[in-house]
Amino acid sequence: MVLNNRQRSALTWVLGKEIIVSFVIVLGLVSITTTISKIPFVYLPGYLIIQGSELIQSPLLPQFTGWAYLLFFSMYLYGIAIILGNIYRWIRSRHR
Repeated sequence: MVLNNRQRSALTWVLGKEIIVSFVIVLGLVSITTTISKIPFVYLPGYLIIQGSELIQSPLLPQFTGWAYLLFFSMYLYGIAIILGNIYRWIRSRHR
């Protein structure tokens, strides 16, 4: 299957090295938050990410538990990674 330019640009908007690196960073922040609770400057970013998901999930989808919640949380983290990765791309393109 050959992708045209429009499809390729749409695909790079949700995939790409910037997005994957952002996802790993966000996942690392959440992992650090759930394992280390004594260092506030390391704990705070992951805590805010987790609370953001709770802010969306609790009123809108309170029945999500177990695997459904993990799927929602994974999609939420990936959504944050897409936003952060594209902000990084935008900043980098402005400095060229």
